[in-house]
Amino acid sequence: MPPKINLRGQTFGHLTIQDQGPLLKNRTSWICLCVCGKIRTVATDSLRKGSTKGCGSCGKKTHGLEGTIYYRWWSHIRERCYSRKCKDFPNYGGRGIKMQPTWKSDAGQFKKDILNDLGDKPGPDFSLDRIDNNKNYEQGNMRWASRSEQQMNKQKPKNTSSSFRGVSKSITPGKFRAHIRYDGKVIQLGTFCSEDAAARAYDIKALETRGANARLNFP
Repeated sequence: MPPKINLRGQTFGHLTIQDQGPLLKNRTSWICLCVCGKIRTVATDSLRKGSTKGCGSCGKKTHGLEGTIYYRWWSHIRERCYSRKCKDFPNYGGRGIKMQPTWKSDAGQFKKDILNDLGDKPGPDFSLDRIDNNKNYEQGNMRWASRSEQQMNKQKPKNTSSSFRGVSKSITPGKFRAHIRYDGKVIQLGTFCSEDAAARAYDIKALETRGANARLNFP
């Protein structure tokens, strides 16, 4: 009998659900792919409570990238493509956008291919971007793009007044407000003269409150 809750494709920590697993002491389970490439079967409640977030033996197999900008890019791309809990999923995984298979489970390979194909980040105002917004995150479809280039290429989210995360138009013409949700509350960060300034204020607060797990406008 299939489980009442379908977790296929969702991401929990370093684990991405691949398929339903066998019963474990009368508990439903899922076959999970860890970022290091290992497969592990995990009970549903362990995933949902957050008590199991990885395969348990891959501490050194993320190539020492945790906390680095490349790991953050890799983690954010993976989340928006495969985690239905991610608010960006409808614009990415929900549209069928995926990661190159060799990148999905290997942050080190992701960094290696980016550096080999594109070289290092050319400047502070540049970030990784897809050339064709309707194609996957994969070799041949990646580039370094400036803020303005990336905003032009970004699919405008529905029902929002700004394409930047944590930014909305102020009632004052030409002004933009920045805000962030943290610990169940919305924190207002102020009013700014440009979307870029508001977006950067959001990024600063996101890094302050969420550290390496922060999802930024300008990684």
